[in-house]
Amino acid sequence: MGRVILVGCSELTARLPEALAGHGLELVAVGGAASPFRRSRFVDRFVPLMGPPLLETWITNLLADPSLAAGPDDWLVYAEDALPRALARLDLPVGRRLSLLPLRRARGLAMVGSKAGLAQLLNEHAIPTPKSRVVATPADLPAALRAYRGPLMIKADEGGGGRQVRRFAEAAAVLSDPPPPAWYPLVLQTWVAGEGLDADALFRDGDLVGLQTAWTLSATHPFGPGLSRRFLPDAPAGVTSTLQALGRAAGLHGFFNCCLRVPADRSPPLLFEADPRPNAWFAFGPRLGLDWGELLASPPLPPLPRAPGRVPPEGKIVHLFPRAPEHALLNLSWGAARPWLLARPGTWDLRPREDEAIEAWEWQRLRQLLTPRLLAVLLRRLTALLPAPLRQWAVQRGLDRALLRRLGF
Repeated sequence: MGRVILVGCSELTARLPEALAGHGLELVAVGGAASPFRRSRFVDRFVPLMGPPLLETWITNLLADPSLAAGPDDWLVYAEDALPRALARLDLPVGRRLSLLPLRRARGLAMVGSKAGLAQLLNEHAIPTPKSRVVATPADLPAALRAYRGPLMIKADEGGGGRQVRRFAEAAAVLSDPPPPAWYPLVLQTWVAGEGLDADALFRDGDLVGLQTAWTLSATHPFGPGLSRRFLPDAPAGVTSTLQALGRAAGLHGFFNCCLRVPADRSPPLLFEADPRPNAWFAFGPRLGLDWGELLASPPLPPLPRAPGRVPPEGKIVHLFPRAPEHALLNLSWGAARPWLLARPGTWDLRPREDEAIEAWEWQRLRQLLTPRLLAVLLRRLTALLPAPLRQWAVQRGLDRALLRRLGF
């Protein structure tokens, strides 16, 4: 019987146990005392984290417990980016590191948690990607920029959620507002006019066996996590071959969250991101007709990769809970709130809700995040109504923050 080893729990992986249930897989979760996986009825074995939830503690626990190393029929699923990045760079034999990562080939280690490593791998194997160049130090930046004309992107080597990504209209603008030293090595990348495509992929021993693709309809910010998607019945031309080339080059084995750019001229799609973990959208697979658990339980028969079987030709719109309602409330966005308030298709009707432990955790998390932020918004609105001298006095003394602290937030 194969195992799925879930390391940590976040909004990205919380709904995976219920999505994978029913195929004879043993679901093993590793986490701290507050992990909702401890109470999930879909988790077969919970391994408590011994020590404070620090990166060093996670590494120590994984290395100390031989049962957490993946065997040939096992799958590793990480809830965050920092831990697999750190494991890939440990001073340990290659085989030991691979046993703790969703990889089967040493060549894939460099791309784990590294935009520079991924860019180099894509270029080495001639896998379609925007024109990219790795810049090692600030001193190398001026010379590297001379190779670029027109809009371009600058991306820090590590970091997720689009937080360390910037777009410039031209290369000259970069030198007048250079990225901070902590971003190096960084990636210079041509900005390609077109549409961004999300690709949720499952690889087995380097082969692409499952794939769901979607257009992002809305996001938290221009390069940030998605709030709503339109899932497609089939991947656009060229996506499957591009991902398959990556899988075989790096020996991918597990869930990978990938992003591509589909050029406006409809030339082949360009791959620019492949994170070695799932995202929250993978949990919708069974509801869309793509059973990840079946693909994990045993080698699937051709044709591959499997695609969602219950997505109509026009696509299917899905909104993400709790991220989308949270964003709507924090930003007072009617556009993000409207589908949920009107119970539009793809909101309440489609979201996973079979795991009672995760259901309670999501609502608790939503309340804990929103209460202080909503109070802060209210206090700012009230402050804005004060006469100008009094308003300036209150802002200078940070009375809104002081009041929140007094209320326990």
